[in-house]
Amino acid sequence: SSGINAEYGEGIDFGVDYECHTCHGNIAIHLKNGKSLKANSLILSLNSPVFDHLFTDLGQDEIFMTDFDEGAATRFFQALYSGDIGKLIRLSQLQDMLALAHIYNIPWLTNKCLDYVLDNQCGKI
Repeated sequence: SSGINAEYGEGIDFGVDYECHTCHGNIAIHLKNGKSLKANSLILSLNSPVFDHLFTDLGQDEIFMTDFDEGAATRFFQALYSGDIGKLIRLSQLQDMLALAHIYNIPWLTNKCLDYVLDNQCGKI
């Protein structure tokens, strides 16, 4: 393991403007319909021990997310860069966001998604 001494406990605002930055995007993220994004392995690793393992221990430089809604996958990475989901998520994409947060072991994102549901759906159920 890399020894990135992150606690993976809270989302950090790295600046959503840096998402897909060509200079620092060393990881290719492949989405549905053949589209792809670029992401920074350090930012992803600081958010997730799974990403840390994939990049550091296994040397992967590509992630395939072709099983997920393209918008949800894009918003997943925006959340990792911004440390929040706030206005970046629609309820229709929440299921994929929660699945991605679970797969990549990102408890803070799971909690924010669940808080979002409670804040936006309590009066509608």
